[in-house]
Amino acid sequence: MKIFINPGHGQKSNGVYDPGAVGATGLQEAKVTLAIGNLLSLKLQSVGIGTRVYQHGDLSAICNQENAWGGDYFISIHCNAHNDRAANGLETWYYQGSTRGQALARSVQTQLVKTLGRADRGVKSTTSLYVLKNTRVPSVLPEIGFISNLAEEALMKTVKWQEDASEALAVGICAYVGIPYPAKAPEPLGDGDCPYSEPAGIVIKNNTGDGVRWVQWQLNARGANLDVDGVFGAMTEIAVMAFQREAGLVADGVVGPLTRAALLAKPEEKEAEEPKILYRVLQQRGAFTSREEAEALQEQLIAEGYPVMIISDSQ
Repeated sequence: MKIFINPGHGQKSNGVYDPGAVGATGLQEAKVTLAIGNLLSLKLQSVGIGTRVYQHGDLSAICNQENAWGGDYFISIHCNAHNDRAANGLETWYYQGSTRGQALARSVQTQLVKTLGRADRGVKSTTSLYVLKNTRVPSVLPEIGFISNLAEEALMKTVKWQEDASEALAVGICAYVGIPYPAKAPEPLGDGDCPYSEPAGIVIKNNTGDGVRWVQWQLNARGANLDVDGVFGAMTEIAVMAFQREAGLVADGVVGPLTRAALLAKPEEKEAEEPKILYRVLQQRGAFTSREEAEALQEQLIAEGYPVMIISDSQ
C-alpha cells in the first residue's frame, strides 16, 4: 500500500514560490499543508503504508510525480479561502465518477468533522480540479478549514490543530483501506515465549540471522549457554548435536524438521525419586536406677557388636 501526499502549493519550477491562500495575519496555506502532510506521512508509515510527500507549485509536476511513482491513492491537502470572512468549515473533494474516490472522500470527511469539530460542508465532486483529474488513482482533496476565517486561521497556527488534522486524515484513510489504526501492539511475550520466528527450512553451520537465533534461544531454554548472536558457529553446532543425542535423533548438527519439532516439544519432567528412608529398630535391653549399671550393660553390648545409646528418663 502506497499513498502519495501532496501538501498544496509551494515552490514552482521557475523558482517562484506559491504560498497559496494567505490569512489575515499572514499565515500561508503552503506552510500549514506541509506541516500536516509531513505528520500524516509519519502516521501512515507507522501502520506499514508507504508514503511520498511532494509539495510543488506546478500542478502538472505533481501529477507526473504521482503517476510515475505508482501510488495506490493520492491526497492533496489544502486550506480553503473566501472573500466572505465568515465562511468556515471542512469539505473534501473527489473526481466526479470515481466510486473509490467518493468512498475515500466520505471516510476522510467523516473523521475531519469528528476530530476537528468544525462545520461539515460535505463531500463534493468536481471535474475541474487539475490534480484530481490528472492522477491515475483514486484521489481526494480535503480543505482543512478556511484560512480566510480569523478563528480557523488562529487554529491552523497551532501544533494541536495540525496534529489533529493529520490524525483525522490518517484515521479516515486507514478506515477506508482496511488497515488498523493505530497499529495493534504485539501481544506481550510470556516468560517462556521465544521472540524469534521459527525457521521454515533447515538451519546449518555458517548460517546467520533470526533462524539461527531461534535455534540458539531454544537450546538455551534447554540448558545451553550460547550467545544468541544469530551466527551458527562451532559452539552452536556442538550444542545442537548434544541436544540431538539427548533427544534420540541423528547427531548431525543440522536443524531440520525433526530437530525443530523436538526443540518445540515440552521437556519431559522426570518424576522425583522418593527419598530413601532408613528404618531403625530400637530395643530396650535394660533399665536401671544406677548409671554405673547402665554403663556396664552398654559396654557388654558394644563388645557384642551392637550400637548402644543410653537414654535417661526423668520420672
